[in-house]
Amino acid sequence: MTALRTLASKIKLLIVEDDCEMRAVLCDAIQLKYPFFTIFCAENGGEGLESFQQQNPDVVISDINMPIMNGIQMTKEIRTLNPSALIIILTAHSDTDYLLDAIRTGINRYILKPIVFSELFETIDACCAQVYLRRQVLDQDAHIRKLSRAVEQSPIAVLITDSNGVIEYSNSKCTDLTGYTQEEIVGENVFDQTAPAHLRDPKGTIWSSVSAGQTWHGEIENQKKNGATFWELVDISWLLNEAGGTSHFVIIREDITELRQIREEMLKTAKLESLGILAGGIAHDFNNILTSILGNIFMARIHLAESEKATLHLHAAENSIERAKNLAQELLTFAQGGAPVKKQLALGDLLKNATLGSLNGSTVSCHFIFKEDIWPVEADEEQLSQVIHNLVINAVQAMPMGGALTIQADNVSSSTDGKRFVKISVMDTGTGISQQDLPKIFDPYFTTKEQGKGLGLASCHSIIRKHGGKIRATSTLGTGSIFQISLPASQNISEPAPSCSAEIFRGSEKILVMDDEKIIRDVVQAILENFGYEVECVENGTDAAKLYQKRREQNAPFSAVILDLSIPGGIGGKETIEMLLKIDPNVKAIVSSGYSSDPVMANYRDYGFSAVLRKPYLPQELCRVIRKLTLK
Repeated sequence: MTALRTLASKIKLLIVEDDCEMRAVLCDAIQLKYPFFTIFCAENGGEGLESFQQQNPDVVISDINMPIMNGIQMTKEIRTLNPSALIIILTAHSDTDYLLDAIRTGINRYILKPIVFSELFETIDACCAQVYLRRQVLDQDAHIRKLSRAVEQSPIAVLITDSNGVIEYSNSKCTDLTGYTQEEIVGENVFDQTAPAHLRDPKGTIWSSVSAGQTWHGEIENQKKNGATFWELVDISWLLNEAGGTSHFVIIREDITELRQIREEMLKTAKLESLGILAGGIAHDFNNILTSILGNIFMARIHLAESEKATLHLHAAENSIERAKNLAQELLTFAQGGAPVKKQLALGDLLKNATLGSLNGSTVSCHFIFKEDIWPVEADEEQLSQVIHNLVINAVQAMPMGGALTIQADNVSSSTDGKRFVKISVMDTGTGISQQDLPKIFDPYFTTKEQGKGLGLASCHSIIRKHGGKIRATSTLGTGSIFQISLPASQNISEPAPSCSAEIFRGSEKILVMDDEKIIRDVVQAILENFGYEVECVENGTDAAKLYQKRREQNAPFSAVILDLSIPGGIGGKETIEMLLKIDPNVKAIVSSGYSSDPVMANYRDYGFSAVLRKPYLPQELCRVIRKLTLK
């Protein structure tokens, strides 16, 4: 009854009665019994039909004998408008044939006059129940149609099979996914490996799982109707019937081919990043070792007579260390970006030195084309030398039988915005690069050489990009290749800073060295003391700050400090300079590291340092930087 009462608030009822008194009694009684009914009244069949057309009531209560149009005629007309309308006829005729004729016209129920209201209310209740059931059916039907449309229009492929895997339904997305139409796959077994749009399950692991009553979730590589392969994410679950038993499978299939590609790229990137971190750490330690070796070789040469043959071997060792230094720099540049430590450079000497140093022992002839007024650039000397070295080595390898190498530099002004660039061209007459390989030559790990690392040109591209420049290549097989580099010219027209000289500057000042590596502390101390400096060494920033403060209080201050940037497990150079600046705002500090990608190395002045030394450094460079600071 609760459902009926709820429904009653939505019931519309039409009363058609020509007797005004009877019509009023019916309306009042029904309204009193069913206060939430919406009731309409009409006094004859014509008005009743018009009201029915306007209001579309759920139930009609009508007399038979009425002027203009009687109840039987009105019923016939209503049935053409709404075959499901419920019609109750009020009649004084008890003749069976008459009643049967009335029923044939489409009435649902009849009540004999004089009216017994309890009987009328029972009849109305029965009609309400019928309306309620009809509406339930309509709601369920609409709900089912909505669900059906949702499944059919779903962006994910859906299959419904019987308990053996025979497909009973597939939506349109399944056709999009596999290429097979519904007609081609309905009736086929989804677990049959020869059936269209099957689930690839050669070992039967999926079927063994779901046939045991379990759900299954996983990724499958499958094949479309056209033969193309794709990856899909599959979910298989049982559909329960009314009794709680299993009757069907519901299979959800989603194309994840692109998602897997993205995932694989992310894994590849993560591996490269991990490799980069590892390579950067190795290069950092490697540079520390090279710094010690260079320093010790330098000290050994000092204590050997020039005529001794050992000096020749030491010189060869220095050359090998230079190659190792370049390799470490390549690792740093590619692995973690190698932020450039820029200064104003004159390109003439740099291009000549980097090129000629890379041509040692080759049969390639070299020709330089540039004027004396080539604009200076703001660049990292070591990184730019590394780029030229890599390009020259590539050119030499492309000319195994010898050939010609041309290095050209030109000043270029943009015709659009007036910006100034220096264009460097490295041209060879080698074997050339195929048009197929040309777009890939700057990709990491791409190489056409059996023993190649695939890092050289990738690191060149990385370095030039971080200098705000561009590098591109053109080539013709059998003719040769041209690599062109464009670098922004320096906005400062003043003379560029001089490049590192082999000259040693002697001194007598006090120098503080902070480095966690004993081999570095020992060799730096030996070199500086050999040239007259007084040196004290510490392992970390805390000790450095304490010693610096102590010597100031003793009126024996340090003239300069060398701080290692990274101290594992301790206070490094960045934190130490902050402490030293509080002690002495005029402290002259040099930051040093074998890991040049740190922003402190590139922008050392922003952090309070006066100079930078990138490991491995030559003893000459160490002394030059120290002397330059102490003379200020």
